[in-house]
Amino acid sequence: MNNSGGQLSAVNKIERLTWLEVRFEAPGMSSKEIYANGRMQVKVLVVVQAIDINGDVVPLDYFPDLLNARLIEYDEGKPLRSDVYHGIPLSGWAVSIGENPYQHELATGSMPYRLARSAPKQKIEFWVSSSVIGTMQIAAEIMVQGKVYRSNNVVGANGSIFDSSVTVRAVPSPRYTAELFSQHDEKVVEHGALARRYFGLILGGRRVRLIKWMPRGSAIVVNYPLDIFRENQTENQWLFADMVPTHHRTVTLGAGWGNITIAVNERDGELMMLYGDSWGHLPPEQLKRGVFFFDVVDEYGCVHPLSLQMVGDKNDIVLRNG
Repeated sequence: MNNSGGQLSAVNKIERLTWLEVRFEAPGMSSKEIYANGRMQVKVLVVVQAIDINGDVVPLDYFPDLLNARLIEYDEGKPLRSDVYHGIPLSGWAVSIGENPYQHELATGSMPYRLARSAPKQKIEFWVSSSVIGTMQIAAEIMVQGKVYRSNNVVGANGSIFDSSVTVRAVPSPRYTAELFSQHDEKVVEHGALARRYFGLILGGRRVRLIKWMPRGSAIVVNYPLDIFRENQTENQWLFADMVPTHHRTVTLGAGWGNITIAVNERDGELMMLYGDSWGHLPPEQLKRGVFFFDVVDEYGCVHPLSLQMVGDKNDIVLRNG
């Protein structure tokens, strides 16, 4: 093909689409499940092929601006709402061109697959999520040089009829109770009064990675580490317990600890709390008593409400349901 100056030649001008397919990446699969949490996504591919007036295949990947593609509901032909994931769950059924960091496959033990080789076709990638429980049959709509083609079994440009779709089922997100979370304590060797506590999640012998935690209600992280959860023990001694933000790799404690810096979040897929005894004066407004409520988000985007509280004469720190 002569692509002088990056322009589409008259010979290579698209005459019509000869292939329009909606599929998942794994061949032979027509349906998939995701959790209805507005975070978990599934990849949906729209595969197209076009020919010119001579019947030769036009390599569409050289001319991405020629195509305008979107996903639609199979039955009614309505477009799925486009949105961009910015760390906040997307509402309803939504489609994005960007992939977020959560898992896209439920743990089913399926075998790896390889894509079959075929004639040159252009693949357009979408990511579908849902915050509502239900089933969506998804087709595609392609506009190319003013002509519209759809894959939901209706007559399109040039009298074409394409019938191709996939089905996505959004199922309820699980909520795991505090008893299912593992806890492992590590003394900070160089500072014996300090300890790290790691929280993990193992289900059926498989580890589920924990991605982040979020304070609930009015608990806002401002000046870590003296900001979340603590209780007076005596007039000059207090016990602090602070959940460490997951993006931190070190934490520096203030003058009461000699301005020490320690490593944190060294266990991938687990969350960490830093706790220990300290001495000194704290203003009353910094002494936050009671229960600290927070939400844990796992690798599938599912949210688990938990809480930390101090119980007993020794003010043991206990993980409970939120």
